[in-house]
Amino acid sequence: MFGPKSVAESQSDKDNRLRNQNLKKLRTKLQGLQSLLEWIKNGGTDIKIHSNYIGDTKNEINKFLTNAVNLDPENYSTVHIKDIWEQMMCNPILDATGTQLKLEEQLHNIAMLDCLIKQILFEIGYQTIPNTLNLWLNNLSPGLYLPFHLIIEDELPDKKDRDKMLYYLAVAPNLIKNGIIDPANGFIYKFSPHILHQLISSFLVFISVIISLFVIHLSTVLSTYGIKGWPIGIEHESVLLIGWIAVILGVIVHISVESTKKREDGVSIGFSVFEIFHFVDAKCGYLILKSFFALVGLFGLVFASGISTVTPLNAFLVGYSLDSFVDVFRSSTEQKATAQLDSLKGQLGLSTGK
Repeated sequence: MFGPKSVAESQSDKDNRLRNQNLKKLRTKLQGLQSLLEWIKNGGTDIKIHSNYIGDTKNEINKFLTNAVNLDPENYSTVHIKDIWEQMMCNPILDATGTQLKLEEQLHNIAMLDCLIKQILFEIGYQTIPNTLNLWLNNLSPGLYLPFHLIIEDELPDKKDRDKMLYYLAVAPNLIKNGIIDPANGFIYKFSPHILHQLISSFLVFISVIISLFVIHLSTVLSTYGIKGWPIGIEHESVLLIGWIAVILGVIVHISVESTKKREDGVSIGFSVFEIFHFVDAKCGYLILKSFFALVGLFGLVFASGISTVTPLNAFLVGYSLDSFVDVFRSSTEQKATAQLDSLKGQLGLSTGK
């Protein structure tokens, strides 16, 4: 009773895998053709020298594209790729007449081809990139994140196209498994699919809150142990508690603003309260670190300006600006790590995809 369904699903998975393999081969050939056209445009070579290569590349692209379409004839994206390729085949650069064009005509037609190639690369990416990301996420521990641009730059070299792709993935349902996408910063955070793991992460965040409250209480009773010059007394406990809550609110507001940041076209990515356990599990360490920095910000305000300056507004502004500072520091660290990785790729003779 269940046999045929299982076989059909297995065959469908196999067809999808083979289709993606053909699309990846197609992308490789298109990127090679794109590099050659860029070289010709910059005057580095003559199109006449590479006429045989262009002909062979056309044949291979036709073969890979035909295979991909035959494996899934109803796939809109694959059909769209075929349509764009048929437009490219009308371009004289890709046939024998391309060598007879004047330089100005060659540059014009090369620009048209480059635009169409970018469209195909984007369509291929929409088919293959989710699978690539899911494979990375399967081998990633919950709480860690993938730097999207660093991983995908070889598959989709154009930064604007990667930004567009990331927003598409963020709003598309169920394409990315067990991952929360942060389009504004280019990260994909891994969360565990197991509810027990999510509850444990939530409990750890709760414990960090309890520890913070204990530290606040402890700071108010230190003066009773004879510590001279200690600026915090028991009578300040409510002030510190309200101040700490205001700092946390400042951090939360800043995170919310960043999470719902709008693109240039006005599109924003919202957040569902039903994903709260996913969010906490994916950012457990991040949230615990935030609670620690909230304490640092609160006591920094006390010791820098005095307990009298700990008002809800001042504490809120400290939390908001403190979160901005942490994000700037994190971005700087990641940029250095990316630069080091690119340098290592260069030493190994690998392409950085730029």
